[in-house]
Amino acid sequence: MVTKGILPSLIAASLLVVGCQNADRALSPTTGDVDPTFLTDEPPVAPATFGEATWDESAQAWRVVVDATSFDTPRTFNLTTGLSNDSDWQIQFQRFNVSLNGGVTGSGGVVGYDFTDSLSFAAASTLNARVVEGNDEWVEDEYDLQIDNWFDYDFQTFQLTINQNVYSMWDASGEHGVKFRVDSLVGAGMPPDMGTAYITYFYQTMAGNVSLIGPTQQMVVPIGPAPAYVDFSSGGKVFPSDPANSTDWDLRFFAYEIRQNTGPFGPGLCSAFPWYQELGDPTDINSVPQVAPGAPPFYAPTFPDGIVSVIGSDPNEGSESWFDYENFILTPTFRTYILKDGNDLYKIQLVGYYHPVTGQSGNISMLFSALTESAISTRGLPLP
Repeated sequence: MVTKGILPSLIAASLLVVGCQNADRALSPTTGDVDPTFLTDEPPVAPATFGEATWDESAQAWRVVVDATSFDTPRTFNLTTGLSNDSDWQIQFQRFNVSLNGGVTGSGGVVGYDFTDSLSFAAASTLNARVVEGNDEWVEDEYDLQIDNWFDYDFQTFQLTINQNVYSMWDASGEHGVKFRVDSLVGAGMPPDMGTAYITYFYQTMAGNVSLIGPTQQMVVPIGPAPAYVDFSSGGKVFPSDPANSTDWDLRFFAYEIRQNTGPFGPGLCSAFPWYQELGDPTDINSVPQVAPGAPPFYAPTFPDGIVSVIGSDPNEGSESWFDYENFILTPTFRTYILKDGNDLYKIQLVGYYHPVTGQSGNISMLFSALTESAISTRGLPLP
């Protein structure tokens, strides 16, 4: 991590480097080659447009509005061509959710770093981005599992203990409520072997009824070293032929992870609530009266599984999210991110969620700029 004492000198050094480049070796904004017409102390003049982007003089960066209005299909964007829906992409948008082409999201190997606590968008440069690279502080996309606190692990003794924390959820249909806890694992071994799970649960058979008051049952689920799928409506393990496209299951158990049929894992509408956080006794399943706390129409939200990126999309995480949400209005927090794609570095900032002309939501305004010559000269991205 870069210390505050080092940052001022890094910024000053980066400004000096940029100044020397402009005076001694200016690059053409269209080809990235050395252009004798620009061999002056003045920076090169960028073209007015680049793909779908336009030059923003005040920000000294490219500005684009990406149509992310679809609830079902993400919109990708290529920072090297300035085009959306490109098969070769670094970043994608789906409504307010943002992810990178790397980690669990894609095979592109793109990683990112939240630079906001160190530098503003204008100050972010190649030099301080290289410091991040040298310290190996890049973050790749990973799964965000909601049912993730059902056991405790002691790193001193290497012992795993089932804590019997109680969760509630909507099933894959999105219409039937469930409350459950994992009571124990019998015969479990090293990952991925989970042995056999014993689960206490209550399933609300009436669609749309939030009440979870009633006698509980116990389910025995043989898991072992392979994925096991559970359907609460049938009260046991099921065997969907194509789990990624099936709503015949609610939870997937594998390698000490529990995944919901939702988001990146299936077409279902599962979403969970951590009731154990609200209970005096986090294991008291009989004290859970309904799917989520509250009274109509102000129930607490339930949460689907998803993907978490360095570009946070959860306003409950405060400053780590790229936006704040209040009074049904989404407002950008103007965080600066550095993205790395191979040897290429870019800086981006998300500055709007509503179309600048029509006001329609899901139209994300983004500022972006290349920070490495490889992104300019070898891949065609114009230099600001």
